[in-house]
Amino acid sequence: MEMIEERLKKAIMSVIAVEDSEFDLNTSLVENFNADSFDLVEIIMNIEDEFKIEIPPDDMVNFTTIREIRDYITAKLKKQL
Repeated sequence: MEMIEERLKKAIMSVIAVEDSEFDLNTSLVENFNADSFDLVEIIMNIEDEFKIEIPPDDMVNFTTIREIRDYITAKLKKQL
């Protein structure tokens, strides 16, 4: 799971200026990091590239915390096995 978190952190931090110490799974990209819709789209595109998965727009709107994104990625990767 840690490997997924590190890769996810990289995908997020390449778009938003976030200190390592601020990165927490319970953090909201919008509420805590002030990510706008353009940031979120870029983050999702980075995640899709990093993990070689597709995230439909209907699924994107359900993400509130970084933990939810991590859990979604984990579930998607398990389905691919």
